[in-house]
Amino acid sequence: SQQNKKIEIRCIDIPSSQSGALATLVNLLPESDYPDTDDIRSFDKLLSTERKRFYGRKKALKIIELLEKESKINDTVFHKYLGENYEEFFHQITGAKIILNGSFTILNSEGMESRELYMYGNLKKITSENPGVPLIAQFGRAHVALNYQQKWLHLNNWKSLAARLNTNEDSPVKGKVCSIVNFYANEIQNEYRDSTLYKPVIRKEYLPLFLEYSKTPLTLFKLDVEDSPFIDMTDKFQYLIINKY
Repeated sequence: SQQNKKIEIRCIDIPSSQSGALATLVNLLPESDYPDTDDIRSFDKLLSTERKRFYGRKKALKIIELLEKESKINDTVFHKYLGENYEEFFHQITGAKIILNGSFTILNSEGMESRELYMYGNLKKITSENPGVPLIAQFGRAHVALNYQQKWLHLNNWKSLAARLNTNEDSPVKGKVCSIVNFYANEIQNEYRDSTLYKPVIRKEYLPLFLEYSKTPLTLFKLDVEDSPFIDMTDKFQYLIINKY
């Protein structure tokens, strides 16, 4: 039952690809026959296009726009057909439009802003609906810095998902976010490679100290203690895991 549920897994990110965008929408459709009239052609186009697997971004975006247009004219029919999935269906359309937008890119702050706002909205909704329930999430480094950063990785003037949750006035978990970052000791060369899209979480001069005190395959370090020498890290993370696997 819902009351006895111990763990619930939720995806809050935008689709990873244009094919994933349409597949997510198809998975929300009920098994009953979809509306197929002169006024409603979008469900037929959605299903027939998604089955092909190979289609262009512009075609997928046109189907999304058609769904939105027809739903405004035939809202009662859409509500009846989609049932309890109605709100989730159109929420997923918002995420699909981000990945299908021709200007979206992960290479700069402007391109990532819409993605970060979408994930923030999702997490805010989940935490608001489940007050007091612990939330554990896994994200890439671009998303986990606890505070606003003038520059982080390849992003300028960057307010990450974690920073929004931790500092925004409308966040239901403001000031309660804990960020833990992984450092993979068996991939040290990758950690310090020269890349504008990547930045090591440990300054190179600190590395021998952390490795010396990592006595187990997984060692957890608390960074934000009083008089911490790692002040440049504590602005982003409270804990560091040295992973030797």
